[in-house]
Amino acid sequence: MTSSADPPDGSPLLVHQLVDPFALDLLPDQPVAGGKEYAVPGQVVLLSRSVDAEFDDLQGRLDRLGVPSLRIDADRLEDVRLTVGIADLRPTVVWTRRFTRTAMPAAGSAIDALRNDSWLALANRLAGLATATLPGAPVGVLDQLAGARGLGIAVPATIVTTSPAEAAAALPGDRVVLKVIDSHFVEPVPGRLYGIFAEVVERRELARRTSPGMPVIMQEFVPHEAEHRVYYCLGRLVAFDIRKSGPAAPWSDQPSVLVRPVEVLEPIATAVLSLAAAWDLRFGAFDFLVANGRAVFLEVNLTGDWRWYESKAGTHAVSAMTAAAVLDLHLRARGAVRPRPAGFDLLSFLGA
Repeated sequence: MTSSADPPDGSPLLVHQLVDPFALDLLPDQPVAGGKEYAVPGQVVLLSRSVDAEFDDLQGRLDRLGVPSLRIDADRLEDVRLTVGIADLRPTVVWTRRFTRTAMPAAGSAIDALRNDSWLALANRLAGLATATLPGAPVGVLDQLAGARGLGIAVPATIVTTSPAEAAAALPGDRVVLKVIDSHFVEPVPGRLYGIFAEVVERRELARRTSPGMPVIMQEFVPHEAEHRVYYCLGRLVAFDIRKSGPAAPWSDQPSVLVRPVEVLEPIATAVLSLAAAWDLRFGAFDFLVANGRAVFLEVNLTGDWRWYESKAGTHAVSAMTAAAVLDLHLRARGAVRPRPAGFDLLSFLGA
């Protein structure tokens, strides 16, 4: 993707991003001739879409560990041939990332709609029968902010509005941050995603821009000395310091983004563990600002890609952490205990 120019006066806030510079094609490869035969019992099941570097890597690591896994992609359902008895329909672990209706082939007919509904029903049933599931129950960003505040964790002053120019007076400072309430991506056509990223807007500019025509989140801009992304998986934590020119830079100006691994700051670790416990999360990518030594919570992304951040930082720590966590869950589900030979470090073996 390429960077877009600054939005012109009169352009709609946030909505102006729904153009090609902020579009991403996630079209699947050609289907495998004849399809593949799958089994379910006693396996890890990964539900996503074909373009998912995180699950590509995870499945490879599980294979090295001898953990059987089944991958079902929402945009390649024609590849799947599955026959299993009801009594055997019990995976050890199910991790759902991008297995959504919008990623499935478009429902142009009643038969297409029935097909998609049937796959979603099976995916939900697999997750319901699994001994363990990831990432955990969905938590919307408004509930995240309210929940964090209720636990005494600092969050930016936040309002929801359909008229940012009029509502800005309720927030301090010369700048505000605008965000969508739901997902940062929309997929009007399967395989064609549009990103709608947070915007940092000068208060005086709001009057020159058109309201977005929908409710949006508006927050105070918090001056900060650092931004940290912390990946959480079953009690394990990996943190990165992120330096970027703006919220959309990881997508629109990737070479300018600097990422380095850092130790998890104690106030951030405490906040992440508290929030994960409160929301019963098994995985999440938590975003925090570090402002005058305070940890200011922004949001947690339950999809939370990590391979790009790892590549920028020169590490595989999150990949190793997630594979080790899934291995633990798989072995517990099978009533096994992971052997620990003297001197053997699983994370080193996995390439942390």
